[in-house]
Amino acid sequence: MAAAALTLAGLVTMPAAAQPAGAPPAPEFAAPEPPDGAPDDSPGSAEAGRAAAASRGPTVGLDNPGWAVFTDRAGTRVDYPSNIFTVELGPARRGAGVELGSADGRARLMVYVEPNAENHSPARFVRSNLRVPANAIDYRRITDRFFAVSGIAEDDTFYSRCNFPARAAGPMHCIYIAYPRSEERAWDAIVTRISLSLRAPRN
Repeated sequence: MAAAALTLAGLVTMPAAAQPAGAPPAPEFAAPEPPDGAPDDSPGSAEAGRAAAASRGPTVGLDNPGWAVFTDRAGTRVDYPSNIFTVELGPARRGAGVELGSADGRARLMVYVEPNAENHSPARFVRSNLRVPANAIDYRRITDRFFAVSGIAEDDTFYSRCNFPARAAGPMHCIYIAYPRSEERAWDAIVTRISLSLRAPRN
């Protein structure tokens, strides 16, 4: 399969095979801190930001997301909407990976690998590390192989998922997505496909 034009910090993207959307999103983990240089979150600033966002229309690329396969040297593999996430923002703010953003700054995606030094199960990891208030979480799913959490942070919906190795020892392969809360319905199938496509090397 030929590599796509987009190559990110040693991470390869390839065109994805057509794949139908799956079940509703399986949400996951705690939201990272806002990026450096984020707008002031004072009430007046937040109100102005909401008004500006409403006037801009939907996130760039949302009407035609396009799909590619994102892989990294750690063996993470995930489908992602390459027409939406067109900007490399820099290293992921968790673990080792990369953060991508939409051209208008309204949505972002992190793909990263995070160590699990204490060999926590997914349930124990969530109990020990979840920092989002309970009332901000609207979906939580935990199995013996992954955890997923989604919820609301101000005007954004966030979705986070980490897949664990077959054995407890080894790193977690994770995604984190944030997008405007007002666009939740339009993002449902996109988040579902990203989540269900996340794969890590067999070990």
